[in-house]
Amino acid sequence: MRSQAKRSGLVHPASAKKRAVIVPPDVEIAERYRDWSPPRGVSEGVTRLLDSAPEQIIWGLDTVVLTNASGLSHSERRRTLRSRNQNVRLSDCLGLYHRSRGGGPASIELFIDNIAAHGGPLFSFRVFRDMMIGEVLFHELGHHLHSTRLREFRESEDVADEWRRRLTNAYMRRRYWYLSPLAWIASPLLRLLVRITGLEKRFGKVK
Repeated sequence: MRSQAKRSGLVHPASAKKRAVIVPPDVEIAERYRDWSPPRGVSEGVTRLLDSAPEQIIWGLDTVVLTNASGLSHSERRRTLRSRNQNVRLSDCLGLYHRSRGGGPASIELFIDNIAAHGGPLFSFRVFRDMMIGEVLFHELGHHLHSTRLREFRESEDVADEWRRRLTNAYMRRRYWYLSPLAWIASPLLRLLVRITGLEKRFGKVK
């Protein structure tokens, strides 16, 4: 099922196993879970996050796939990717960027079960869920921007991390401005959470 989302975001039916929503400029959000059901509010959150990104950043991106790492095949789970000179198992990744090849579309893949597992009980709260998914989505958008529009001669993960921080901070300030008085308390705790869970080490990129 396909539908057109307005800038305010479109909530699609919760009953379908495979669902899709279109976010301007024509980015499809496709839910492709295998024997696993995501927590409530995930697709709506991704719609809000994409909707907040400037069009020049997401231009050329075709699809954001929401899926679960637990649904990977045996051979896929054993596959490893290089990230910051380390091997990371595909089954441990939080997200992947698939750049355009042979004229084909670029896409982003988010492993929602892994992101939710890292978030623990906090993932049930919308503000934390948006932040945790946004950290991954915006990191992969950084790879997309680096690959398509703003090539920089430095480590691609550093470029992606810079865009992750910039876009996440802008989104959180805009969407949850009323929580800003608590930011000076929450920020150190959130940074500690990122380090403890190894969040920054589990992004991936497929060339």
